[in-house]
Amino acid sequence: MTFRAPVSAWVDQANDSFVACYDLPDDGVYWTAMLAARKHNPTLLAIIERMISNAQDLDWHWYPSNWLQHSDLEITGPGMLTSVLRAQPVARRPRVTCKLTGTPSELEVVRGDRELPRWYRKAHPDSLVAVADNSEHQAMRTCRDCDSYADLYKRHQVYCSEPGPECRFSAAFITVPPVAPYWSYAGWRTSSSLAGRQKLRWRAPGPCRPRSGPAAHGGAPAAPGRLAACAA
Repeated sequence: MTFRAPVSAWVDQANDSFVACYDLPDDGVYWTAMLAARKHNPTLLAIIERMISNAQDLDWHWYPSNWLQHSDLEITGPGMLTSVLRAQPVARRPRVTCKLTGTPSELEVVRGDRELPRWYRKAHPDSLVAVADNSEHQAMRTCRDCDSYADLYKRHQVYCSEPGPECRFSAAFITVPPVAPYWSYAGWRTSSSLAGRQKLRWRAPGPCRPRSGPAAHGGAPAAPGRLAACAA
């Protein structure tokens, strides 16, 4: 995902406590790829606790019911996020300021909480917040060090305590320096911990810059109290 606008296009850092985007369906499903939350936000804590609860029981690996359209996204994905947020009081739900839109081959994130037709997005480029790099997504389906999460899910191999392929990490998709003024990317590494698969994120510029890592040089992390806004 590549940002085409500054974080301020979808986050009001002076007033927002938690900000989210809607996913592709038009039924109010929240998207996990772009979130912004203030430090110690209680709703974000509830989300983290649900993910841990879904994944931590090594004797009983939770696989949601197959009748769900995207049951593979219920463990830590949009299904989980939407379930937690809909259970919250309205005052504790995030403000929705953006929406994933388009087709699988041309995904874009636009301002607002509604679908915008393609002609409108072309006529109003300022409505665009971010775009997905579909070529990278497709390449990760066939690269030597990649696994398909959907296939692993069908075979009940998404938990690292289950038999299956070893966790692998490929540096093939890491690009430094950044190719756009607002950008982010993610990589995988193998861990010996129970969590097994750890998703490492390093980003620049903006409030998500870590204290160390490939993108850390030349900038400081977010000041206390500021929102950490990142795209995965």
